[in-house]
Amino acid sequence: MSGSGRALAIVWFCSGLAFLPALNSPQVSRAALVLLPWLVWSGWPSAEHRGAPGSSGGWIARVLPALGLAAPLLAIGVELDSASGWSLTSLLRTVGVGLLLVGVGAAARAEFARAGGRAATAYRVFWLLFVLLVPLFASVLHIGAQALGRWGALAVASSPLGWGVGRVTRTPMASAGDLPDGYPSLALVLLAWGAAALLCRRSRT
Repeated sequence: MSGSGRALAIVWFCSGLAFLPALNSPQVSRAALVLLPWLVWSGWPSAEHRGAPGSSGGWIARVLPALGLAAPLLAIGVELDSASGWSLTSLLRTVGVGLLLVGVGAAARAEFARAGGRAATAYRVFWLLFVLLVPLFASVLHIGAQALGRWGALAVASSPLGWGVGRVTRTPMASAGDLPDGYPSLALVLLAWGAAALLCRRSRT
C-alpha cells in the first residue's frame, strides 16, 4: 500500500471512531465527528504530498477517493443523528459545509505546494497556527470556563477544525456573532487558495 493509501486508511479508521458506544449521546453529532479527521487531513502540509515548484498538485485525484470513503460513514452519522433528534437542515449544513471545506482545503494545500519555497513554508505555519493550534487553545479555555470573547470566537469559527468541533455538540464552543455558520472558515480557506494561486501565477512570469 502506498503512503497516500495508508494515510487514507488511518483517516478512515479515525473517522469510524465516531461510532464508538461511548459517544452515543443525543447531544453529540456523529456526522460532525466523522468529518473532523477529514478536515485535518485535507490541508495537512505533509512532505509526502509536497510537489516541486510548478508541478501539479493533483488535489482532485487526492480528494475524490477520500470523499468516496467518507460518504458512507457520513450517511450513517446523519441517520443516527436524525434518530437522536438533530434537525435534517442542521445535519445537511454540517455535511455540505464540511465537504466543501475538505475540498477547498486540499486545493489550497496543493497550490502552496506547487508554489514551493517560502510559500510552502508559510502555508505550514499558517495551517499549524490557524487550523490546528487556535481551536485546540480555545478548547482548553472553554474547558476551563474561560470566555473566548468576540475575537476569540471569530478565530475559532475561521478555523475549519474549529468549525468542525463547534458542530459536534448542540451548544457550540464559540459563535462568531452575527456571521452565518461556516462562512468564516470558508472565507479563510478560499483566501488561502486564492493567495496560493496568485503566487503560482507570479512564479511563472
